[in-house]
Amino acid sequence: MAILVPIKGIVGHRDLEVHCAGEESLQIYSGTATFEFTVKGSVKKEEVVCFLPTRNGALRSFNKVQAGYLNATVIAAMDSVQALDKGAVLAVDTAGVELQNIADPVTGTTSRVLALRAHIAAHAGGVKRLAYHVTIHANGVSEEKLFPAGPALTPNAAGGDPIM
Repeated sequence: MAILVPIKGIVGHRDLEVHCAGEESLQIYSGTATFEFTVKGSVKKEEVVCFLPTRNGALRSFNKVQAGYLNATVIAAMDSVQALDKGAVLAVDTAGVELQNIADPVTGTTSRVLALRAHIAAHAGGVKRLAYHVTIHANGVSEEKLFPAGPALTPNAAGGDPIM
């Protein structure tokens, strides 16, 4: 079962968007996902999923960006850890970003927004924070959109379309 981090569980979120030629843009997102994951016995693996909010807590809609016109680089690292004994192991195995469909409860329309998906592992330890830095190259128009659910909005565990 995935750890689904709501927007209110993302702290220190920042973003930067630089417009290039035509409809191209370079977007940078950083922040820290907060959650609880503690393992006392053998190695346990889990998946952490969170949206990538802008500095004001909004989500950018990528409805107008054609498939295949997004590229991403992702860095994710344990930010707050606790070792329960000398043999503790805490790791980020993989991290990537995807587009997830979410419904706007007011208009009934669906938007495609960015979500981080990281696979973590622990043995005899715990993780409370996962820091991320994501850079997106978009060849198309994205728009910032605030969703009424705001801070309680939680990503979908099933996933979306991966961005390579």
